[in-house]
Amino acid sequence: MKYIASEIGFVTKMLSWAVILHVRRWQRYRADVALWISSIWLTILAQGIFIFSAYSASGGNFFGYSFDDVVVFFAITLLSTGLAQIVVHGFTLRLADAVWRGDFDFWVVQPVHLFLRVLLEDIGLVWFWPHVIIGGGLLVWILPLSHVWLALLVAVIAAIIEIGLIICVCVPAIQWGRWNPNEGLWEYLERSRSIPLGRTKNMLLIVLSAGVLQYSLALEVFTGRLHLALFFALAIVIVTIAWFCMRYFVRKYTSASS
Repeated sequence: MKYIASEIGFVTKMLSWAVILHVRRWQRYRADVALWISSIWLTILAQGIFIFSAYSASGGNFFGYSFDDVVVFFAITLLSTGLAQIVVHGFTLRLADAVWRGDFDFWVVQPVHLFLRVLLEDIGLVWFWPHVIIGGGLLVWILPLSHVWLALLVAVIAAIIEIGLIICVCVPAIQWGRWNPNEGLWEYLERSRSIPLGRTKNMLLIVLSAGVLQYSLALEVFTGRLHLALFFALAIVIVTIAWFCMRYFVRKYTSASS
């Protein structure tokens, strides 16, 4: 018990320092941060306009979803994306570069777990807080308080699934140095998660959007068409696969100096 408390304290201290250093580092690049945040707000606005324009053009028959369903989906998507990217931004942005430069050698010999090491390398807090604020705000605005908690829960589970999926996509860079998910992964995620697909019968569309189906499933859980336990079990399966993938590629890693 004492060991567990010590480990929790160590991880908490590391995370707190990582957040502080993350914020202080980007305070030196205020213009870049302001430009990036502005582009995020514009991207979110464009995404929202597209979704609601598509809903209006469908005459209210938007894959079987109501207007409130579409708003909830949009809010869950933003909130889950923000939470997930805050945690795994380092995997997408830094992992492949670290392997290519040889810095990964130092990562694997450090005492902290690789997941925590990559998280400490680059937290996405500065970049993705607008998603969390807008997504959470929309849920509170459109839903009664009794339903907000379920929406928040399914959003967190969807974020966990996205974390696992992104890790699965990124960790092959440990073995294949030229595999860089940062080149195209973010664009794919942003373009694919705009429309809920839980009720469509178009298999090609589902396959092409496989990396973002967790948001459509989250909406199905919220509307009662999918059991929460099944959604949670899916999250456990994805995280377990990500854990095994990480262990496999770390074991297969050959030092850059050898």
